Amino acid sequence: MRLATWNVNSVRTRTERVIRFLERQDIDVLAIQETKCRPEQFPYLPFEAAGYEVAVHGLDQWNGVAIASRVGLSDVVTSFPGQPAWVAGQGKEPVVEARALGATVGGASGTGTTGVARIGGGAGISGGAGISGGAGGTGPAGDTRTGEDSGTATGTGSTRNTRPATGTEDGGGGSAKGSESATTPTDTARDGRATAGSGDSGTAGDATATGVPRPVRLWSLYVPNGRELTHPHYTYKLEWLARLRDAVGSWLEADPDLPLALVGDWNVAPRDEDVWDVSAFAGATHVSAPEREAFAAFESVGMSEVTRPHVTNYTFWDYQRLRFPRNEGMRIDFAYASPALAARVVGAAIDRDELTRLLNAACRAPSGNNAQPWRFLIITEAALREKLLPVAYNQQQILTASAIVLLLADRRAYQRDNLARIHQEGFENGCFSAEVRDFLTEAAVGFYASLDNAETDKALMLDCGLWAMSFMLAAEDAGWNTVPMSGYQPAALRELLALPPHYLDVMLIAIGKGSKEGHRSLRRPAESLVGWNALPMPD
Repeated sequence: MRLATWNVNSVRTRTERVIRFLERQDIDVLAIQETKCRPEQFPYLPFEAAGYEVAVHGLDQWNGVAIASRVGLSDVVTSFPGQPAWVAGQGKEPVVEARALGATVGGASGTGTTGVARIGGGAGISGGAGISGGAGGTGPAGDTRTGEDSGTATGTGSTRNTRPATGTEDGGGGSAKGSESATTPTDTARDGRATAGSGDSGTAGDATATGVPRPVRLWSLYVPNGRELTHPHYTYKLEWLARLRDAVGSWLEADPDLPLALVGDWNVAPRDEDVWDVSAFAGATHVSAPEREAFAAFESVGMSEVTRPHVTNYTFWDYQRLRFPRNEGMRIDFAYASPALAARVVGAAIDRDELTRLLNAACRAPSGNNAQPWRFLIITEAALREKLLPVAYNQQQILTASAIVLLLADRRAYQRDNLARIHQEGFENGCFSAEVRDFLTEAAVGFYASLDNAETDKALMLDCGLWAMSFMLAAEDAGWNTVPMSGYQPAALRELLALPPHYLDVMLIAIGKGSKEGHRSLRRPAESLVGWNALPMPD
């Protein structure tokens, strides 16, 4: 079983990306924070269509937590014992906010509750249904795994203040086959979060000696922010954490073998290295000693944070201030596990490398003689973007996209050294014999040697065009917006970036998440463009 957690910062605006993440990464259970909707506003249908039961707890457009599971979902509760209430202002009634949601997951598929648990705040059960890097983006996804399964998880956030998904994997039977770290678009990602999961080790209290794992008691948590050290919300935050710790202690005292997971957005950076510059947080929340002590106190009741041994990178960046390109982030998303569950964890990852994944996917594009002449310069630094802006005729995507990909063609790819290397790799991987290797190498070398410079550049542009199409299609499938940009000044670009003469600049590609719904370019239908077996084609 693979568990993931993701602060999505409004599930309704990111539904499609969440579903794609679940399907692409084969996630069994997802804990969601900051849904920002009431139960009747939650987009149930896409989750149900993807095979997930969903429990939702939300009171209004703020806060909100949810759990989506395809491996059973039962015993849903919307608060932990003693969870403190918050008074939003003078004259307001205390409210137990929608910040905690507990459920049992991980039984055999179909053993949990059927249908969808839609839990409101006292209203009962109800049903319902341009690129901007500064305002939008995605964040890393992470995963942990245990037990029999291994794999990768990739997650993306979508706009400012989203977090990468994090997850855990829970295999059955207690025998772990290994672990594999997860990755997602990176320099295109904005802010996101991810945490860990686990597999089953067959501890006492598991269902049977046959290796059937005991279901996991999972909590999706959105810990209060605290706002300022002198604000009542800070006191509320500390009390909230203390009451949760006490509840956890009582659960484990009653059932020491309980597989228990506390995952989500903790709004605490437990160590100095969990922020890019601790001096920048002087006198601020998230790093204060009382908050750190409250976070660490969960260890005193037997819990252990299971992502720390496996991953070190941040889980949140403020993209309004271009923190992501500068890697000025925070690590505030975690997964605490009970002893029975921690023993099942075999790995964890926080994924901020989706751009690399997309680049690799596009590199499967065909090219002449498999020469693979494409090269990339990824531009994320704010200062460099400012210099690039006038070169690209002040197209604002240069500043607002999550990243700019400069697609280059390397003229050296058609030379003997590269062509020989490519065909040697084919020979070593059993694609053909040594005789065929030598024949193909000499044929390719002779072909490209026969071309003049203009013909060579034409071949390079064709090869790189196939890569660009593959990249943009892969990005679209993953929920990213792309804008190919041929409108720039080549000479100025080459001077700005000090490009060597063997590189041919092909195009700029802006990638990111649209800050608002854009219009799709109109395209003629294929029927108006195709002829069958003979010309003429339709006008």
